[in-house]
Amino acid sequence: MRAKVFIMVLLIVLFLVGCDSEEEVDRKVQDYIKETYGFEVDITYRESLNEGNMGDRIYQVQRTDDPKVEFTVDLMGMLDTEIEGDNYIIQEKAFLLGENFLKKYGKEVPKLNISNVVFRKSSGLNIEANYNSTISTFKEETIQPLMEFINLLNRYQESEKIEESFDVLNILYLNEKSVQFNQISEVKTMEQLKEQLYHDLDISNESLKERDEPLFIELEDNLKNLGYQYEYGLKSNDWRFESFGCFQEYYENGECSEGYRLYLKGDNLDKDKIFELIQLLNSHPSLTFQDIVVSNLEDDERILFDDIKLIKSMTDIEKVYSGENESLGRVMSNKGE
Repeated sequence: MRAKVFIMVLLIVLFLVGCDSEEEVDRKVQDYIKETYGFEVDITYRESLNEGNMGDRIYQVQRTDDPKVEFTVDLMGMLDTEIEGDNYIIQEKAFLLGENFLKKYGKEVPKLNISNVVFRKSSGLNIEANYNSTISTFKEETIQPLMEFINLLNRYQESEKIEESFDVLNILYLNEKSVQFNQISEVKTMEQLKEQLYHDLDISNESLKERDEPLFIELEDNLKNLGYQYEYGLKSNDWRFESFGCFQEYYENGECSEGYRLYLKGDNLDKDKIFELIQLLNSHPSLTFQDIVVSNLEDDERILFDDIKLIKSMTDIEKVYSGENESLGRVMSNKGE
């Protein structure tokens, strides 16, 4: 038994000793690039070495001089790292296409609040850019510059007779958020652009909340009059804990078709008060609610309604509290969860 343990330890030591260190691999990559192309690079990303990839991995590097092309270097080997090759040539070609685009449309692009435009090669051409604005599906003034930018890209592809397709446009907008547009050569109208935005749940959610925030502020006063409040406040810095939102399957053309989910807290979970609360929410002239969760202030009990539009009378409330009809809702204890 001791002999087996000794052999295992020895093998591990030999493995660790035999493996190239990160510094050694970095030096190999930098020497390879210097010898092959004559310029130096900074390493921007290192894929980890593990048994799952059997040592096959990539390094992302970027030229330190101009043009500042970013490209990948392919590595192999669990112990002695070897360099298989790189994709500098094709990434340089894509990068220079981007530089030429900026030379051609250098006056128009900044007016659209667009900056840091970079072309990269993938299956087709991927374009990355920063957009110094928010994006809302209900505010065309935030979408129009993106439409004009896409028009410039499509015009550039046509005028330069670029055969490769413009597959993906990645936009990094305010607060380091991002949105991806696909097959931009097919995007010709604002409606087509919005259709892609509707499929981005973050943007759909943000757009809805921004539009409906004044209504939720107004509702907050009515809730307080009944003894209830938003469980996580009107605004939350953590997307996992928000007082209202929309389920993914309920989004339709940027709207929450079935209604919002709502999290509330209150000092009274009596049947009469809960029924009064549901009547208030169902009668709102502009907001529609689907399911609500109401917790008491001690946070040891909560009531969940799957669709408050189905609650028509005190009889329905009684069925929820008695457990007779769980399709309407259920009373749950938070103790021990």
